[in-house]
Amino acid sequence: MKKVTLFLWLYTLLNLHLLRNVSLTGYVVTLALIYIPVMAYCLSRLTTVKMGKIALWFLLFLVTALWASIITFTNYGIAAGAYASVRYFLTMPMALVAYLLLPSEASIRKVLLVLCFIVLVGVLTIPLQYVIGPIPWFAEPGERANMTRYASILGSLPVAGGVIPYAVLAALVLRMNKLIKATLVFLLFICAVLTLQKAALLGIPLAVGVYLLYVRKRKLFNIAVIGLLMVILGTVTAFVLKDWPVWHRATDYAYAAFQLGKSPEALGGDVSVQESVIARLTDLPRRSLDDLYSLRGAAGYLFGGGFGMVGAALMRPGDSPFITAHNGYVDLVLIGGIVHFLAFVGLVCYVVGALRTSLKNCRTHGLDDEILVVLIGIITIALFALFFAGGLTFQPVTGSLFWTVVGIACRLENRILSKG
Repeated sequence: MKKVTLFLWLYTLLNLHLLRNVSLTGYVVTLALIYIPVMAYCLSRLTTVKMGKIALWFLLFLVTALWASIITFTNYGIAAGAYASVRYFLTMPMALVAYLLLPSEASIRKVLLVLCFIVLVGVLTIPLQYVIGPIPWFAEPGERANMTRYASILGSLPVAGGVIPYAVLAALVLRMNKLIKATLVFLLFICAVLTLQKAALLGIPLAVGVYLLYVRKRKLFNIAVIGLLMVILGTVTAFVLKDWPVWHRATDYAYAAFQLGKSPEALGGDVSVQESVIARLTDLPRRSLDDLYSLRGAAGYLFGGGFGMVGAALMRPGDSPFITAHNGYVDLVLIGGIVHFLAFVGLVCYVVGALRTSLKNCRTHGLDDEILVVLIGIITIALFALFFAGGLTFQPVTGSLFWTVVGIACRLENRILSKG
């Protein structure tokens, strides 16, 4: 079996982690049959990994995460500690797996195309449930804007909104038929509206902005063609969906969330994008940091309070009285303190540096840069999204993607990525 095929099996299984609700034993056995041999192979090749700055910062992040795990075992017991630790560390090895199993641009391109396919199929299960009703083994539906809010096969309610921007970016950048590209982006946009999630609505313009920031100017004609195709698709869709009440209420919610003329009543008691952003930068982090201080004192700010500080984001229901700060950077402090946060900052600084240097070298020599544009775009979106959401580094879908990019960047830092 080819290395990239092995990687894609593991990547896909991590993304479809909700299959455990169909059969926990079946899913765990299937995952183990892929995960354990892959990790055994990677560990046997560990001596071939060049210890650059990215690898060193990754190890520091890993060590500080292990400290958080020890705190969790101490405070919450073996069962709760094991559960939270598995969730936090599950996708982290994807950095090593990507480093060793994705040696070429061609293999990375396949992964990014699979990303688009998995996300599209995953989020299409949201409008599907508006037609056939809730799928019982998905995450529990919620309510927003006086509507039922459905989760997707990709995970809990917020996950779909978190991954749609990555797929939009990849679809815009990667070479493919323009009609397919426009259709893919448009379907993702429809699903983003139906998620009733502000992160999805905000993430798409962010993805388009990142695309325009990094795309070569000579490709602007392609953007115009794609835009025209999307206008045509939009016109057709508006005609097809004009009598579907769900679509009207979802679009009313989107307009009201951005305060674009619709009455606040369309929010159904929810808050606007602006209010949500302010809360995730001020009140919610302040509350969580106060909880950390009350639990561990000033030392908590330095060394954290373990995985229990983010509550159900990592712990089993009822194991912890705390909840996430809804801010990924603050969550890092809550979990492992400032040292864990600084380890993450150091890691992503070198990841971004390696990707930008590779992009510059690629363009200097007139080489194809689409893979690098997607990778640096993914990191850019992730670093922005962390201000307003937690779990991006450990939730199976977003975590597997984030650590994959870290592993590829590590390879690029050492200049050992081939074309074929």
